[in-house]
Amino acid sequence: MKRLMLFLGFVISLLLPSCSNDDDTGNTPSVDENANYFPGNPGNYWIYDVMAAEPGTDSLYVEKDTVVDGLSLTKLNARIPRYGVFTQLASGSLIRIDNDRLLLTGLLEDLGLGTDQIVLPFSNVVLYDTNAAAGTVLFQDDGMQTADIEGLELNFEYQVVTSQNNILSEYEVNGTLYNNVIETALTVRAQAAVTGDLEGLPVTVPILIDQELINGFLYFAPDVGLIRSEILLQYELSNAAELQEFITLPAPTEFSEVNIQELVDYRVTLQAP
Repeated sequence: MKRLMLFLGFVISLLLPSCSNDDDTGNTPSVDENANYFPGNPGNYWIYDVMAAEPGTDSLYVEKDTVVDGLSLTKLNARIPRYGVFTQLASGSLIRIDNDRLLLTGLLEDLGLGTDQIVLPFSNVVLYDTNAAAGTVLFQDDGMQTADIEGLELNFEYQVVTSQNNILSEYEVNGTLYNNVIETALTVRAQAAVTGDLEGLPVTVPILIDQELINGFLYFAPDVGLIRSEILLQYELSNAAELQEFITLPAPTEFSEVNIQELVDYRVTLQAP
């Protein structure tokens, strides 16, 4: 028995270093430091197939370079109609590269809430950072919007967070294999309450308990740009039945939709002519 135990101990001592070497192969995926993950030269364009409740084809393009408050920015635009959530966010937005980070300033207007008074302003949201490690929080910001619903005030509070979720050595979209892809997580948490007078009584009624309104992932490939986005929009209202006795809510009590857009064609130049 003693010889058997010594033999087993010897075998285990041989296996342990081997397992360690297998785990540390040196092949950890990394970004392509010499690449541009969102080429922003005027005339560049990307065409996407959009799979959603209302599917279609999106065409996103770089409209022009501009200067705002001394900053060199690039304006994006998209042809109408726009089906993808990322396309809706990017259309009309301004982007810039700052210390290897892609920053976007724009608006997301269609949140499925049934009112155009509630929009999400994105101000210098970091969509990726080629120097950031996986798991790094890139951006976090809180805000509030208000809307009028039949004389009552809807107070909508939200938090936008982006994180560098992963670096993928390979990622396939529509039969094309891309290398060193950046995966960014985008989340928007929100809560809302209705305040005002109901039959002469001042009330505050929570209508949206703190929850994730948007949960999605963006995929950027070197020298290409965004190759895929997958966005889940969802919410569940509270106290809706009670409020509907006094007002007509502009949105259904529950909403859930997955919005996916995938690159099917593009043309980019990496340097301005």
